[in-house]
Amino acid sequence: MLRRLAIDIGEEKVTAVLHRRALAGREVLASASVAVVADLDGALARLLAQLGPSSPAGLGVDCAIPLGEASLRFLRFPFCDRRKINRILPLELENQLPWGHDAIQTATVVVDRGKGGCEVLAAALPRTTLQRYQETLARHGLFPGRLLLSPLPLFYRLRQQALLPDDSVLLYRCGGTVEVAVVSRGKLAALRSLHTGGDDGATGRLLGGLRQILKGVEVRSGGVAPANLIAVGWPQADADLAEEVRRDLAVPVHWLESGQMVEHACGRRGWRGWRGGCAVIADAQSAACLALAASAGGARLPCFPLETASGSGPTLQVRRKLLPASLILIGLTVLWGGNALLDRAILEKRLALLDGGIREVFYQLMPADAKLVDPVLQLQALLAEKAGQGMAGGTGLPREKILDVLLFISASLDGAEKTVVSSLSIDQEEILLRGEAASFNAVDGFKARLEKEPSVAEATITAANMDGSGRKVLFELRLRRRAAVS
Repeated sequence: MLRRLAIDIGEEKVTAVLHRRALAGREVLASASVAVVADLDGALARLLAQLGPSSPAGLGVDCAIPLGEASLRFLRFPFCDRRKINRILPLELENQLPWGHDAIQTATVVVDRGKGGCEVLAAALPRTTLQRYQETLARHGLFPGRLLLSPLPLFYRLRQQALLPDDSVLLYRCGGTVEVAVVSRGKLAALRSLHTGGDDGATGRLLGGLRQILKGVEVRSGGVAPANLIAVGWPQADADLAEEVRRDLAVPVHWLESGQMVEHACGRRGWRGWRGGCAVIADAQSAACLALAASAGGARLPCFPLETASGSGPTLQVRRKLLPASLILIGLTVLWGGNALLDRAILEKRLALLDGGIREVFYQLMPADAKLVDPVLQLQALLAEKAGQGMAGGTGLPREKILDVLLFISASLDGAEKTVVSSLSIDQEEILLRGEAASFNAVDGFKARLEKEPSVAEATITAANMDGSGRKVLFELRLRRRAAVS
């Protein structure tokens, strides 16, 4: 089975999960997590060393970068055509960002669609940042086709699993950064990255930033107050944070533990193979990495496509894209070959039966001492010989003689009373007739007329009996023919 590598790059830690698709779902092969001490290069080198000795060449790679690297905006357009949105989005963001429209890469996802247009979440990233990540990953033999924003795959996965209900807030903590996602009226209404730090004032900074985000959601889209707050990534329930949130925002806090995180991130249905890795994967970022692996292929997420660089990268990308088509072609070829072999076996059996039938006909028609060389050609020669002699059937008579016999028998029936000939057998010496008549006198009259024919030497009634109904006579006449005068 094909293996894939999911990498979640955080500001303080990099996590990777090596997995493969199995018949029962997904199977976790290995996972590792390392801290980013100095630079990302060193962290990736240590990460790949922990995953195992196998080379990353040939692996499909899914990669997510920190949410704080991108600038996020919620924009509304009077139309829903994604191509139009993608064309005008850089120009729309130019006055809101410190980069020119030709220096950024944009990605969008529709969060609300209506008659008057649609609302999209727009993410913008400098091209230099994309290039930096691409070059760093390529130095370690990793060639993802696109970069996603963490923890968006986790957010969408939890929404699919109905863990984030309408009017709720998700807090995802990774080190000194907390990612905040607000769901209002069933749609994503806010997405923000808060740098809270790890000191005693982290709770206050988190609450202050959260109040500003919720106020902005209420002003911008008329959102309602959240009913639940889901906290992910805390090693244990923080009583002080829960109390302050309950007092300031009147919202209950639900702590999502690591085991539940993995189960919900990977999905209960169709992902049973993940459960084998739950004992190994114990932190929230690893669960986010699993959600990246589970959702990157099908969920509609803001993503930044990467231009393939020279070297082995494009070759690997092309091979991964062509592999499903190659498998389909191989399957069709196998089916076609199997059908061809089956057809050949059926034809060989039919040919054997036909050959046996031809041999049987050959031995019946040819003389006993005839040699079997090519029965088809020999039978064709025999038929040509018979046709050249003008022979008809097996009577041994010329065709014109047979016609004469039929004519005089037909003429003899003209004067007979309700006399019918049902069968006629002709050979060189005699003619045998079978039929029925209205009476015995009619049979005698028919016999007398046949005797007048010059080619008939003698006519004999060999059988004449009344049938069961008593209304007609069944007869048999034998005519001996005169020898032909040469």
